[in-house]
Amino acid sequence: MQLNLEFSASSDCSDIQLEIYLNNKKIFESTAQQQTQQVLCSIDEDPADHELTLIMSGKNQSHTVVNDNGEIISDIYFTINRLEFEDLDMREVFCLGKQCYWHNFNSDQPEFLDEFYGVMGCNGTVKINFTTPIYLWLADYL
Repeated sequence: MQLNLEFSASSDCSDIQLEIYLNNKKIFESTAQQQTQQVLCSIDEDPADHELTLIMSGKNQSHTVVNDNGEIISDIYFTINRLEFEDLDMREVFCLGKQCYWHNFNSDQPEFLDEFYGVMGCNGTVKINFTTPIYLWLADYL
């Protein structure tokens, strides 16, 4: 099975990183870049559980600029532009409010599980769990 993940950042920033793991093995690492970055990966179709993990780190309060009213003027975040399994768009499954984003709003509060809408704006972890063969998993999921 072919995994195709494309993402970009709202601004270039060498302080902020995104690491991507498949089944606890790092497959990609980069700093925040506006240019679209792509990760292609082949996944064995044998029956198995899998976890695609995206970890954002390095962001602090200096990366978010707010005005006197507390409104955000500029910010740095990652956006998932494409998430495909075998050419099937999976953003509708994982990026429309699925609870899979662990973060704490870059504070000292405990992390909590939040809905994910395809944007990572806080240091944290998105965990995308699926099973192969993907077509059987998708049939059960839907």
